[in-house]
Amino acid sequence: MSSSIGIVPRTSVGELLKVVGLPTKSDRTIGTNELIKEIVRLIDNQVSVTATQRTTEDFVKIRSEVFPNYVSAMMSLGSFAK
Repeated sequence: MSSSIGIVPRTSVGELLKVVGLPTKSDRTIGTNELIKEIVRLIDNQVSVTATQRTTEDFVKIRSEVFPNYVSAMMSLGSFAK
């Protein structure tokens, strides 16, 4: 993967669920609406944590940690819209 040319890996909903610690399809008892709400909550939290950093150094550090999961969450959320 080369982030310098903007290539973003495809991530399935199942892979995202494993990353964020939510149940996968095989062990899920949560409904689709609740799952979408949880993904949106996670995205909002990631943006909030990043935006509240007070120094450039802190922002850059948090951004590098959060951005890959943010992209995965957004792509997975988009797969629900299909």
